[in-house]
This record gives sequence, structure tokens and C-alpha cells, in this order.
Amino acid sequence: MDKLLQGLTAGIAIAALIVSFWQAYRSRLVARQATAGPVLASVYNQFRDSGFRQAVACLHTASTSDLDSDFASLQGALQDSAYTVCYFFEYIGLLVAFRHLDQEIVLDSMSTQLIDIWRIMRPAIAQERKTRSQVPDPYYGKRFLPHYEHLIALITLRVGARTDQVARRNGLYSLLPSHALYPETPVGQPEHQRSLPPAGWEGGEGVSQGR
Repeated sequence: MDKLLQGLTAGIAIAALIVSFWQAYRSRLVARQATAGPVLASVYNQFRDSGFRQAVACLHTASTSDLDSDFASLQGALQDSAYTVCYFFEYIGLLVAFRHLDQEIVLDSMSTQLIDIWRIMRPAIAQERKTRSQVPDPYYGKRFLPHYEHLIALITLRVGARTDQVARRNGLYSLLPSHALYPETPVGQPEHQRSLPPAGWEGGEGVSQGR
């Protein structure tokens, strides 16, 4: 009888512990969902803001030679636009990484712009990473736009490994060829160049046409 009571007591204690963990998880989930709406609204207000769209347009008109330097060396309005747009996308990537923004919503609605700007800014991003890698101060942040790059990797996986699923869901036949857009980084390649799309990568028509 005593053993039965002990077993029941232990079972009740375990059940209570599970319930408490579940309640704590639900509370965090509800709190996150409560803040997700305002965060998403704020992001989309900025995304549609005329100033932001002008900054995007400025980057689209820049030549390759204009962008063949680190961010600090870019000139005038081009520098302001580069910081405005790239840091905004970095901020979005950070929110996605910490689950304050739904990944699928961001990829569905912003993939075109994310890929386009990454392709345009690729030379300047590579130069900025090279510059940062040469700073001897160990406390100096040598990573540059890692969360923005993570979004690019997610898009690559999404339109590569899941092309058929995404196409069916969006009523499209295809977005991109299913082959990998990020080949393995050659051994010995400098760290600041790793994970950047290869020099000949131009995204493909599917990205600009997809959502």
C-alpha cells in the first residue's frame, strides 16, 4: 500500500512538473505572439517608407566600381543608402533568428528585395569583411551582416531543397533551379569571403519573380 501511495505521489509530482513547464512555455509563446504583431507592423512601415525605398533605388543605380570598397569608403548618398538598407535587413534577420518575426512571413514577402540587395552589395560586403578582419583589436566586431546573410541562406534552402513545395503553395511552377547556389568554400579562402555567393552568382530570374 505504501509503495502504491509513493508511486501515486511521484506520478502526481511529475505530472505537476510537466504542467508547470507547459504553462511556462505557453506564457512565453503568448507573450511572443502578443509582441509579434506590433513588431511586424513596424517593420512593414519602415519597409514601405518612401525614404527607405529611395535608399533601395539609390543602390540599384550604383555601378560595380562604386561598390568596390568597404562601407566607410562609399561616397555620399550611396554610403547612407548602403547603411540604411543593409542594417535594416540585418535587423530583420536578427528578429527572425530570435523568433520575434515569423520566418515564413519574412521569406514570403521580402525574398526578392533581400536577394536583390545582397547581389548588388556583395562587393562592398566582401570588402567590409576584409577590412574588419585586419583590425587587430580583439573586441572589434569582425562579423558583418551575419543575420542578413542567414536570411539569404534560408532563401537558398527554401527555393532549392523545397522548390516544389513552395511552387505548389504559391501556384508557381518553379522559382530557381534546384542546384545549390552556395558551393563549398575552397580550402584556404579568407574568412571574410566565406559564405558569400560566388562571383558569378546572379540569383536567377526565379527570385525576382517569386514572392
